[in-house]
Amino acid sequence: MRALLAALLLAAAAPAAGQDPLAAAGEATAQAKAHFRRGTELYRAARYRPAIAEFEAAWRLRPHGAIQYNLGQCHERLGELGPALAAYRAYLKAAPEAQDRRAVEALMAALAARLGARGVQQLFVESAPPGAEVSVDALPRGPTPLAAELPLGAHRLLLEKPGFAPLRREVVLAPDRTLELSLPLAPEAPLARRAPDLAPAAAAAPLSAGAGLAAPPEVKVSAGGARRYTWVAAGVAGAALVAGIAYGLAARSASAELRSSEHTGATAQQLAADAAARARNANVLYGVAAAAGAAGVTLFFLEGTF
Repeated sequence: MRALLAALLLAAAAPAAGQDPLAAAGEATAQAKAHFRRGTELYRAARYRPAIAEFEAAWRLRPHGAIQYNLGQCHERLGELGPALAAYRAYLKAAPEAQDRRAVEALMAALAARLGARGVQQLFVESAPPGAEVSVDALPRGPTPLAAELPLGAHRLLLEKPGFAPLRREVVLAPDRTLELSLPLAPEAPLARRAPDLAPAAAAAPLSAGAGLAAPPEVKVSAGGARRYTWVAAGVAGAALVAGIAYGLAARSASAELRSSEHTGATAQQLAADAAARARNANVLYGVAAAAGAAGVTLFFLEGTF
């Protein structure tokens, strides 16, 4: 690529109209030309690092695509593949009709493959408007336009700029090609205007839901489950009471039969035992009925609260 670089340098140095990348008049142009020529001399002497400094100084004074191409050549000879790729990309952007466009694109593809062989790849991000701060995997990387070498695989991007909504993207870097993103930023949505205050109510009028206060939400209770345990307790109390009454009547009947006539010793003992057992069962069931009734009353109020 040295011959191509020399051709560009000669074209840049020539004073002919339309050929000189530093054709504008003035002191800045003169300084840019001096930096450009000094960079050319340093490049030819294989002093690529100081040549880069001179070309960058020329670019700041008078940007031109040929300067970026020369920067790419210097970085490539230093083995700096990422900066070389970025410079060649800037060259093609500044000179979209360049006759050597296909050759430069092939060169960039070869550099991308060399980066991929190292386990990294270049991500290039530009935004509209520029100057958005880029974070990759939650680490700040700098403003757009941004060229960064990242490990192969998936990454999370975040672009932030005051006055614009944050923009998030997930990307995957492949080993065989760079990834270039051009992302438009959406203006941040304005805050909703505050609703005008309601007119003050009359002093004597009480506040109500219709006067701007929201009515409390209605609590819906399922009809099938209302006071379920209250009714269970009531059922138990009723059943125990009925059974207790039945046992009480049976005990009274046995006692009456025992007193109404004479019985042998064995029969009398049997009747007395039956009467006592039934009376005891009746008392137990009365106690169960009373406890269940008390529980039902308590549950009635508790289930009505929740």
